[in-house]
This record gives sequence, C-alpha cells and structure tokens, in this order.
Amino acid sequence: MIRGSYSKLSLQDLSKRVINLHNDALPEFTKLCKIGLCIAVTSVECERSFSVQNRIKSKYRCSLKAESLNVLINIQMSKIDVESFEPEKAVRLWDSKKRRRKARLFQDYKPKC
Repeated sequence: MIRGSYSKLSLQDLSKRVINLHNDALPEFTKLCKIGLCIAVTSVECERSFSVQNRIKSKYRCSLKAESLNVLINIQMSKIDVESFEPEKAVRLWDSKKRRRKARLFQDYKPKC
C-alpha cells in the first residue's frame, strides 16, 4: 500500500491520508499515525522558549506574574514583523481594560519636582 500510491507523500501527508481514508481497515496503524503527528521531532522549540523566558525574566524583572510572562514570551516567539503589525485591535483592547489610564493620556505632563 505505502510503496504503491503513497510513495511520493511526506510522512505527515501519509499519516493524514491513513487517518482519513484507512481508519476502519487499519485502526492500530491509524492510532500510531495520530501519535506520530503529535510528537515533536526535536526539542528546538522548547529550548528556544526557555531561552526567550530567560531573556525576559531576568533578576531585574523577577516579579513578573506567570500570565504576563506568558504573554511576553508569546509576543517574542511569534514571527510577526513590526512593520506588518496593526495596533488598532491592541489599542482598543487596552483602552477597554482600565478607564483610569485614558484620563492620564490627555493630561499635560507635570514633573514631580
């Protein structure tokens, strides 16, 4: 079966094809394909995320909450380019969170000294 019609498919495409078309005939092989699609082949992404975490959470920023750290890691690891980022949605979300911030944006700056 594999050498005939599926010889030119990648391992990922072959696994998807087996899951979709041969689930009834090959239930154990289908289960194996599902597991194979879920397992990471390397630990590169995991190591990269730990490196990003260590750059973000330094000894000077050790009081970051887990939620804030997670958001910062996701931002750092996303491949979105600054030029293609459209901030309108983020600004609307930020504006909806706390009303006290908005008033400070429009006040004149007064030094504390």
